[in-house]
Amino acid sequence: METDCPIIYLSDAVVADMIDYYWFHINKKSLKEANNTQKRAMENATVNVFSSEWAKRGAMNSYGIAEEKSKVVRAECSALVFCEASAYSLPIITYDTGGVGDYVINGKNGYRLPLEASGKDFANKIIDILHDEAELEKMQKCARTMYE
Repeated sequence: METDCPIIYLSDAVVADMIDYYWFHINKKSLKEANNTQKRAMENATVNVFSSEWAKRGAMNSYGIAEEKSKVVRAECSALVFCEASAYSLPIITYDTGGVGDYVINGKNGYRLPLEASGKDFANKIIDILHDEAELEKMQKCARTMYE
């Protein structure tokens, strides 16, 4: 498409990073078409805007998108629950997946557990925090500060 108007491409992830992560059993033809379409869209854009550093790195590493053409938003709606928890000074315990690391900093405002973590792993992490009053207080203050 040719236009004099600037083209802004918005994305929360790149196709290449979603395969076998959230999307499974996609046939090769569809995968090739999706990758090519996304790459062309990003190459044609004046600027590419991503919801996290993870998504930005994916565009740069998988499609060769220049860093100068890419930026990360300062606030992203999909992490709204993290923002709400921080507003109430609640430490966040979540999975370490996608761009979550942009919002949850281990040992600061919560912990990101590996994808293979079980419910028991989450319970143990919560119990550990609750039994360490100094750590809990530090995390509560940091969560609120990050919110503000």
